[in-house]
Amino acid sequence: MALERLRDDIARQSPDLDYAPLRVEIAPVNGDTDLRHGVIGRSTELSRLQGLLDRTTRGHGAVAVIRGISGMGKTTLASAVIEDGTRRGMPSAWSGQPADVREPPMWAWLRIIRRLAERADPPALERARAMAPNIFGAPSGHETTPPVHTTAGYVESRFEAPAEIASVIARLIGDTPTIVVLDDLHRADKASRAVLDVVTGSLQEIPLLIVVTWQDGAADRPLRPRVFDRLLSRSDVVVIGLGPLSDDASADLVRAETGVQATPVFVESLQRRTGGNPFYIRELVRLLHSQGHLHPTTTEVEIDGMPDAVVGVVRRRMSDLRGRTREALGVAGMMGVTVESRLLADVLQTTRKDLRGRLAPACRFGLLSVSTDWPQRYWFSHDVVREVAASEYPPDRKKLAHARIARTYAGLADTAGYDRAIAAAEHAWRAGGELEPEVASDLLDTAVRLSVSRSEYAEVAELTERALEMTRRLPEGDSRLERQARYWRQRASVLAVLRGHGSEDATAALTNAFDAGLAMSGNSGFTAAVALRCALLVTTANYAEAGALGEGLLTLYAGTGDPIAGAAGYYNRAVAAFMAGDLDAALRAADDLVDEVPAQTQDNILSFDVRVFGVAAEVYALRGDVDRARAVAQNGIDIARARGNGFAAAILSVNLLQVSAIVGDVAGTGHAAAELITDLQQVSGTADLLGSAHLIQAWARALEPGGPDTTSQIRDALLEHTAGGTRIFVPLYLMLLAEAEAEHGHLEQARSTLHRAAMTARASGERVWEQRLPARRGIRPAGNRLTESTG
Repeated sequence: MALERLRDDIARQSPDLDYAPLRVEIAPVNGDTDLRHGVIGRSTELSRLQGLLDRTTRGHGAVAVIRGISGMGKTTLASAVIEDGTRRGMPSAWSGQPADVREPPMWAWLRIIRRLAERADPPALERARAMAPNIFGAPSGHETTPPVHTTAGYVESRFEAPAEIASVIARLIGDTPTIVVLDDLHRADKASRAVLDVVTGSLQEIPLLIVVTWQDGAADRPLRPRVFDRLLSRSDVVVIGLGPLSDDASADLVRAETGVQATPVFVESLQRRTGGNPFYIRELVRLLHSQGHLHPTTTEVEIDGMPDAVVGVVRRRMSDLRGRTREALGVAGMMGVTVESRLLADVLQTTRKDLRGRLAPACRFGLLSVSTDWPQRYWFSHDVVREVAASEYPPDRKKLAHARIARTYAGLADTAGYDRAIAAAEHAWRAGGELEPEVASDLLDTAVRLSVSRSEYAEVAELTERALEMTRRLPEGDSRLERQARYWRQRASVLAVLRGHGSEDATAALTNAFDAGLAMSGNSGFTAAVALRCALLVTTANYAEAGALGEGLLTLYAGTGDPIAGAAGYYNRAVAAFMAGDLDAALRAADDLVDEVPAQTQDNILSFDVRVFGVAAEVYALRGDVDRARAVAQNGIDIARARGNGFAAAILSVNLLQVSAIVGDVAGTGHAAAELITDLQQVSGTADLLGSAHLIQAWARALEPGGPDTTSQIRDALLEHTAGGTRIFVPLYLMLLAEAEAEHGHLEQARSTLHRAAMTARASGERVWEQRLPARRGIRPAGNRLTESTG
């Protein structure tokens, strides 16, 4: 036995046991290892591994464990260690653990021994042969490689003791610093792990660096965690965890794979899609580049799904799961990255105990993780795993599964949560005819209502389109018409915001809202449609028609008390009076709206009772009461934010900025506009508002002492403001442009712009600005300022 021979050698003080200096000359290593190996974003990890290589060359071995989820680059990093060692003149051996093949015990180490024997010095090989002659065949001074006839049974019968294999490896290495890689050791058998345990205990005296790769499951825990902790969670083992790549590293990887310098916005999109997984990034950008979807100006990942190579990896990992596990995994994939166990059990019509049994193999394979807190949840290790699991679910059963999920959500008391409501609506839509139309419509209705309350206008546009199609399956009558009128009105509102107030889509949706409202036996649907029509007319500067409709709504309010009619009526009266220059009447209408009409907190699209604060603020600004004007506007902003109405808050924030423009206050206005622009860019459908903010910002900069000539920027901003059909405030903005032109010596242009402002005010009915325009018609240079004419 090998141990007995070793004991005899020690007793005899054999010269074979004497220390001898290392025979390997160490070559200098380029410090830029991550680039040299093509390993991007892992310079810190490579530096740690280089330190272990240095230790090994000094005669002391080590174990390094590289762990991380699939695709993080564990094997690539281990290859980089081999490459560095080769440059230093260090021999190496590699043994991988196949996923789909059951190998005999310790077979991984047999491969290591064979590889080491190929490179061992003859004396070392002879000592190893003498210790274990059967594994090498008949001893011979001329034979330098092990025979290929070694069988699994032979290894099992002759190499059952891990200590014997450890001793053979020590003899083959001798004094030569060596690297051994055990790739995917989490798949290895118990006996192979036992060999590692024995070898690790003697590494202080053996110049051997063992690099182990071990796959993580989800939740940043290794697969087979108890085995991992028992074997590798020890002070003399260096564990290197690989996490997602940083944004900078991802950009470097994109450039290395495609030659494209990606934009930061694209990198953010890529990170969201891939989770910073290097393998996913590499395959995805290769696909994008090959299909012509990746350029230096690209900002989004423009293809659905993931590359076949990525999907194939996940499918292979799922292929060993039983049918019941794959079914549960597929339904979970349809429900999301994170799924509550009680909901999944209800959808599958099983118990939570049975569900745990079904999903346990998926957890062991690292596809899922499960929480220990309450409510218990499962979550997928990566969204790609979820996508593949859902896609593998039988297509002919998917609608039925979506229907079961939708019914489960519909039965919950807390369905009103926004994310869950959106998910429930999505499943209701995908269920098609498998779900009762009343249940589907209720779920979609909840999602639309919550999206409106949060000013998620793009979401509202998609949901109302689906909800309108769903209403066709409902029984005819007022209930169906009421839903249709409401959905068409909401759709018209958001399309006006997203595509322009004069867009054909918004106009067509409003017409359909009128038609549905008129068909009802009551008038609530018609009233809401008229109120929306008024709002659109104001935005497009059709104040006369808006005022007439508003008065009609006030007549309806007096007879019915309908708060929608009252709010829309008073708001339009206030706007019409303000634009006509009757500031007292505008304030009275604003006060009547706030004092008399009940607040409407359910519909954030109209929100007349909040938007009227902007009218009042501008009245006070024109009267010169600047502090009160700003306080009123801020009050409206606070109310809008308290209701979660981002769009109304955005409108009022622009009104607050306009107060400074009306009174000619440029101090701090440019900075305030810049902050508002940043905020508006986070709110959907604010193109015209952004145009206003950009214009006032440029005007303030132009009039600041020593400010730049921003007249071209003001013109661009005016085009931005009016691009979607918005015409309100155009005379005011032309007046601001004229002031900037005069400030920078463009006096003829300034006079022409003021004339255009006067004509526009007269044509649109915004006569309120005419009270200020005459003071600017007699333009003369006085320090390049617009001054009032003296005669």
